Amino acid sequence: MPLPWNETGADIAIESVDALNPQGLTVLGIRASYPGPADGVVFVDGYPPEGVPSVPIENATMDVVGSERAILQMLIGVQRTGTPTGTIDALRVRYVAGGTRYESVFPWTLKARDAAPSPMPS
Repeated sequence: MPLPWNETGADIAIESVDALNPQGLTVLGIRASYPGPADGVVFVDGYPPEGVPSVPIENATMDVVGSERAILQMLIGVQRTGTPTGTIDALRVRYVAGGTRYESVFPWTLKARDAAPSPMPS
């Protein structure tokens, strides 16, 4: 999940990220990744994702727009617990900007389920 751009005049320090109301999933962890201009949100097997540079979310910063680390995405590792569909309703981000602590809840829905089988070629 990418976070909104930091359009303030100061860097933002992430303190924590929590998955809200996970059902049918175990959250294995959340890490921060700084994608380049051609990168985007990734879907990979395994957590932490092999080959994807990341840092613990508690060490992440969002630099001001125009700097190398202005884009921050969260890599969320999940494991299904056997229910037909696993979900996360939102993510709560606690952070410090300009010396003040903030908390934002981003309504973000993750639904993990088995993929439908591919039709057999005829």
